[in-house]
Amino acid sequence: MAASANPRLSRLDFVLSWAGVGLAVVAWLVIVLSGKELPSTVFAEPVFALAFWMIFASGVLLLIPAFRRFGLKGMQLIGLGIVLNLGIMLVFHFSHIPVYFSVLGSAFAGFAAGPSMGMTVGVLSTLLGSVFYPEQMPTILLAMIPGAVVWYLFAEQLITTVGSLFVAGSLLALASSVIMVVNRLTAIEEIEHIGAKNLNYFFEMVLEDPVQALVAQTLVTQFLDKLLLLFIGYALLQFLLPIWKIHTLCLTEPAITISEHAVRSRD
Repeated sequence: MAASANPRLSRLDFVLSWAGVGLAVVAWLVIVLSGKELPSTVFAEPVFALAFWMIFASGVLLLIPAFRRFGLKGMQLIGLGIVLNLGIMLVFHFSHIPVYFSVLGSAFAGFAAGPSMGMTVGVLSTLLGSVFYPEQMPTILLAMIPGAVVWYLFAEQLITTVGSLFVAGSLLALASSVIMVVNRLTAIEEIEHIGAKNLNYFFEMVLEDPVQALVAQTLVTQFLDKLLLLFIGYALLQFLLPIWKIHTLCLTEPAITISEHAVRSRD
């Protein structure tokens, strides 16, 4: 079974975690306020190179308290979260489905080990993804936020009904939409995701104004994305925690209690 108590978040860990989060936010601001177009590689444009190393430093700052608190088990959870984020993103990209679903790993890490672990997965996923796809870099906040939000929703028991899942997903989608629209109007010149691109073509034909089409496409994709994230994620936890022994990766409350209850219910 999972551990029975939360590893303590010391003052040093708290400072390191939030310094890492703050640095990631600054990196995003550097990108969107610079007005620079998306480069062919992250190192081809000085502003993006600076942001890359800021995100790298952010990842280091977040990894230190994660390792201090959870050791190798925490590193395994982070690795799983990154694989889920990047792997699922590629699956939905090449299947032409107009959702990203690229933050499931961040959301699960946040559920299993707290908000800072969810944000750590988001930061490192952005860092690795941007090496191959520079357009991933301005999406760092999108990758981070669900990890913190999902933990909060479970901790406060705010997603226990269909209605609460819908409300939480809608609010998360609205926040993500604002960030994505800012990214599209400042740093990201072209939509790379095939499903989102096809949907954008449709809205351009209907609305004619490209900015209105961009906003409409973003709202639709993000609402679908975040609602599915919470509904499917919640359902998967109920079924997979006891079956695949994923509960062994749950390192903090409320995930420990939820996973132990799921295992007992199955037994």
